[in-house]
Order: sequence, then structure tokens, then C-alpha cells
Amino acid sequence: MSEKGLTHGIRFKDKIGYAMGDMGGLLTFSLIGAFQNKFYTDVLHIQPGKIVVLILVARLWDAINDPIWGAFIDSRKPTKQGKFRPYVFWFSIPLAVSAVLMFTVIPNLSEAKYLLFAYITYILYGMMYTAVNIPYGSLASVVTDDEKERSSLSMWRSIGAGGLPGTILFPMLVYNTTIAADGTKIQTLNGTKLTIGVAILAVISVAVYFGHYKLTKERIAPVKKKKGDYNAFKTICDLAKNRPFVMLCLASMQLIAFQFYYQSTYQYLFADYYH
Repeated sequence: MSEKGLTHGIRFKDKIGYAMGDMGGLLTFSLIGAFQNKFYTDVLHIQPGKIVVLILVARLWDAINDPIWGAFIDSRKPTKQGKFRPYVFWFSIPLAVSAVLMFTVIPNLSEAKYLLFAYITYILYGMMYTAVNIPYGSLASVVTDDEKERSSLSMWRSIGAGGLPGTILFPMLVYNTTIAADGTKIQTLNGTKLTIGVAILAVISVAVYFGHYKLTKERIAPVKKKKGDYNAFKTICDLAKNRPFVMLCLASMQLIAFQFYYQSTYQYLFADYYH
């Protein structure tokens, strides 16, 4: 509830704060599509086929981990700070740490050890991102009960997309240029520069999440559910029968798959083909 007992009437600071929540996550999440594969192949020297298996295993674990975390958040009682906001802020710190670890180079390891380290850090980052993103995604439902205001928050979420520093600035900063014997310029990814850049963005992301925490306000008390009201199997079956839901899921999956494909491919295309 707001100070006046209202459950709507969001202010401009609520919109800015809500946008900052998505910005904080995308500051580091955007680096996965832009640099992750390139980092694994060119810096850690992991074979591409093994990277594909790594990503597949991580996505399968996401399918298990995400509903579990969502059910856990839903079962928690609200605190004085709210039901969702505390999770977003406090898990932003391990999220930032895991992002740096994911792009850290430990010298003189074998490919097998680099691959094991990649499994641990990549999956850990995915779990921390889930820990932040699920309560953040639920936040709009408790900020306001007005449908138009919730739509406005969704628009501001897209405005807050914070992937630009990693996808636009980093390619100009984290590559070394050498001249081959035939005069061709060769671009090579510098792992140390990338790690430092990720660390800087990680620190900024925590500051952005703190701004999100301070500017947003939960006005709606979540509906208390009785034990036995929720059946995971029945919910999945009901969703599978919902054709609009299934079509939206398929469209979203295709869109995200395409985004990751071109983001990971153009790094090789421009550096290795066009030099």
C-alpha cells in the first residue's frame, strides 16, 4: 500500500526504478551473447563442440532451476522491505561476482580444467541471474494494480535495457590488433582486458540495482494462498493446453535463439573474416 492507502498512482521515480532493474541485469547478461563463445574458443581454447554441450546442459538445468526458484519465492512471506525487492538487490551482489568469474582466466590450466571451470561459472551465473530476474519479473504485479500502469512499467523495462556498454563499447576496447606479414590486420580478444571490463560493469550493475531498490515501492500485498492450492503438474498441463500461451512461448524462444545466434556469430565474422 502507498502512503495514502492507494494501490496505484505510480510516480515517475517508480518507472525509472523499474527500468533500472532490467538495466542492472543486462549490463552483464548482454556479454554472454556478445563475448562468451569467443572467450571460450579464443582465450580458454575450448573446442566449439564442447561449448555446445555446455550450453545445452546449462539450458536443461535452467528448465529445472527456474520453476523451483519461482515456487520458493512465491512461498516466502513478505518482509518490511517487500516480497520481491530484497531478493533483487541482495542477489545482485553474487550475480556480479559470478559474472566476473565467468570471464576470468586462471593461467596454465589444461583444456579439461578450463572446461570444468566454464561449467561451474556459467551455470552459477545462470542460477544467480534467475535468482534476480524471477522476483524482478514479478515486481510489477505488486507495484500497482492498474493495468495501464503495469503496461507502462513494461514499456519502461524495455527502455532500461542496459546491454549497450558491453555490445557497443567493448569491441573497441578488448581486442588487440596485430599486423601479419602480408599487412593484414588481425584482431585477437584480450582476456585480461575483457575481465577488467566485466568487473567494471559488474560493480556498476550492483549500483544500478541499488537505485532500483530505492526507487521502487511495493504497494500491493500478495494474495495469500492456502496449502494445496498449487499443483505443479496440473499447472503445466493447463498451460500446455493454452494455445496462445504455447504460441507466445515458441515465438519468444525463436526470437531469443536468433538474438544469441547473431550476437555470438558476428564476433567471429567481423574479427576473423573481415579482420
